[in-house]
Amino acid sequence: MTIEEKIEYYNNLRNKAKKIEFSEKMDAFHQKMTPFAVKLNKGVAQGAEKKYLDGVFEREVIGLENLPDGPALYIANHSNMSDVSCVYDAIQRPFYIMADADQKKEFATNLFNNLIGVFYVKRYYTDEEMKCAEVKVDPKIAPETAKLKMINALLNGKNCMMFFEGTWCMSPNELVLPTKFGNIDIAIAGKVPIVPIAVEYLYEKNKVIISIQEPLYFNELSNKIDANEDVRSSIASARYLIQENNSRCEWGSYTQKDFDETLIKCIMAYPSLSYKEEAKVVRLRDKYGDYYQRQEEYAYLEGLRQEALRRKKQMRLSRLRNRK
Repeated sequence: MTIEEKIEYYNNLRNKAKKIEFSEKMDAFHQKMTPFAVKLNKGVAQGAEKKYLDGVFEREVIGLENLPDGPALYIANHSNMSDVSCVYDAIQRPFYIMADADQKKEFATNLFNNLIGVFYVKRYYTDEEMKCAEVKVDPKIAPETAKLKMINALLNGKNCMMFFEGTWCMSPNELVLPTKFGNIDIAIAGKVPIVPIAVEYLYEKNKVIISIQEPLYFNELSNKIDANEDVRSSIASARYLIQENNSRCEWGSYTQKDFDETLIKCIMAYPSLSYKEEAKVVRLRDKYGDYYQRQEEYAYLEGLRQEALRRKKQMRLSRLRNRK
């Protein structure tokens, strides 16, 4: 694309986004309800941590000095049900999130999302949809619509947050999964910086560290592929430093058994319904482009889930015996 074409592309995105009505009344509602929703999310997570792990996780925030003065697009990695509340605890600013449209089917998750403000998007297709000659997507949850709604919020001075991997990072070989550059389009069209945030759960220490990285500024002339890699590298480097600084074994020597144990603990901290939803779009070992490849990896993850359920049952029985 020429310089003129790039500028025209982003101007068109902005013009389309501005046509979407932004409700100040609903925004005031989200601003007011976000702390309450986050408190609920933390309560559910801490309940699971008390029951099935070694206690409630201590939260540590690094890099508060990197927070920008104005609105921003916050980008984080995703591996636990507490990620949204962790990011909010770190930045202490309300934000709109982008989430998979199928979460609307889960009452608790849908309630939480709607309290803080959500733009739903259709991320994947079922087996039945894949077999259809023509897949029809509701325009209200089409990827382009979700993108424009997020740009609209940013242009109105609001913060937004995305898990740009689109799902849990479940690969022992990738600190951050390969991602697409839609987040770059949103930031440039929304005229805001991207603030990468690394969220690392140290299950062995009952601790989660949230590391806020320096804002990244892009414009119409930025190379989107390079810019996307800059965001990904920022989060990956932060996760690696956290692991090194907290005496966790080097990522290169992290065995499959070590990684499986981490995943089992992650699953134990998840309510069953939310886990089921996340597992639909799981991406492992770089197999992220094809739905059926993801399904093959789902079988592996399901084995770990069964082990997590077995441990939960064993712990419940143990507590009952102790009461007697």
